Amino acid sequence: MVTHSKSLPGYGCNLQRRVVVSTSGYVKPVPEKLSLTLWSVIVLAIPALAGCDPVVAIAGAQFPDWLVCVIVGTALAAACHPLLKLGGLESYLRPLPFFYGCLIVMFSLATWVIFFNRV
Repeated sequence: MVTHSKSLPGYGCNLQRRVVVSTSGYVKPVPEKLSLTLWSVIVLAIPALAGCDPVVAIAGAQFPDWLVCVIVGTALAAACHPLLKLGGLESYLRPLPFFYGCLIVMFSLATWVIFFNRV
């Protein structure tokens, strides 16, 4: 295998990218390395953003708000199932796992916006 820079065609400028060319002619791009500054920002942002998670106290136990939202969203979607079946609409809602998954996400996000949004 040989490593060299290769000009990328079709960009209208002379962009250089390092590639590895095998003896069979297979061209594999060499991944670019992230700079130390970018890694520092990522590593420092993770603990800082983790502290932004609101906590809900239920019977003395602490739960993150997203967990409460997912449970409420699942319960509301489960409550919609008999209503959709009774109304005869479930036969039009295919594929059902995708539909009910989206329904859970919709109810979870609506719960978060109504109860936990601080904007």
